[in-house]
Amino acid sequence: EEEKREMERARAALSLSAAMAGEDIELLRTTLEAAAAGDVEPAKVSLAEARLIELEELAEAAERAKREAEEREAKRVAALAALREAVEGNAAAELDAAIGAAEEAAVPSHELWMARQARERIARTEGEMRVLLKANEAQRRKAARDVSQLARICDEWRTAAELAP
Repeated sequence: EEEKREMERARAALSLSAAMAGEDIELLRTTLEAAAAGDVEPAKVSLAEARLIELEELAEAAERAKREAEEREAKRVAALAALREAVEGNAAAELDAAIGAAEEAAVPSHELWMARQARERIARTEGEMRVLLKANEAQRRKAARDVSQLARICDEWRTAAELAP
């Protein structure tokens, strides 16, 4: 019977060593429980517990890195969609904001180049519109002066006609 217990202890210790060499957390956990119940050396159990903690920390770090990568990708996709929408909308302020967000989210450079080109076209168009608005305002002022001058001439003629014999 003692020999059977010793064989069981040796088998549990061997299983524990094999589980510690791998990276399967669940296997290590169940093997550790069996080893603790099978009277395996406390030092070996402590090493296995330390390995289990290490593997769990690694798994948590990997999961955290995966979540962060997914969040960055989601940000990049959202920034790209906003950038494309802003390019189509031709709104300068929205496009500037979308370009800033896209640069921060590491959107592909071609998309940024296209957005910057659209922004330059908008700036050129806005400049042309300002020139046209100034010219239109100048024409409106000239027309107002002409109407005022015509009104004065009409008043002078009317006055002259009333004074004439």
